Amino acid sequence: MNPIPVVVGQKLGIGKNGEGAIPSNLVGTGLQLDDGGSFGFANGQLDYKSFESVWKVLKQALLDISCTPAVSMNNTDISNLSETSIKLLFGLADVRGNLNEKFMRDGIMQRLKKFEKLLGIKGIGVDVDEIELTFICSRPLNEADIIDNLKTLRDMGAISLQSTLEQNPYVFDVASEMDKIKAEKGSMDNTGNVNTQDDTSSGNVAK
Repeated sequence: MNPIPVVVGQKLGIGKNGEGAIPSNLVGTGLQLDDGGSFGFANGQLDYKSFESVWKVLKQALLDISCTPAVSMNNTDISNLSETSIKLLFGLADVRGNLNEKFMRDGIMQRLKKFEKLLGIKGIGVDVDEIELTFICSRPLNEADIIDNLKTLRDMGAISLQSTLEQNPYVFDVASEMDKIKAEKGSMDNTGNVNTQDDTSSGNVAK
């Protein structure tokens, strides 16, 4: 901590002819104080209480700047927080994540466009517009409730299969999963069972 200079007493006056002044042939400078005066540096004592107070302020400022809830750093008990409260706590982090996702998506697409141009010069045709970028925010979620809600909506006929797969936390490639489901439905027999083995030698399908 930076010390503060403190002067106690009055400075001696210097006459018109230089009475009372320090001789100019002396090296350095000095203070001319009255009798009983003093000069010193005052500084605060940095004990563990002071350090703890400064550390808490800096830590909270870091959490505020990074939009990180305090519960993630064990500052509060998370056992009495509901999922809705956790979503509200991570609201600012979600907004920041969406902004970062936009910038990262634009930057990656620009890089892919450069790759497409370089490959085109070599005679390799590539369409980068067919590439789909998926960003997943690492936010605490109750995946069991999400699956139950999707199942309820699907049973009601209020949501399509593709939308169900898009909201499914366990599915990352929706197009590939749709193709697998179509292939699986095509391999079913009339009884609704899935054919697991094809007898290619006899042309019969075994169940």
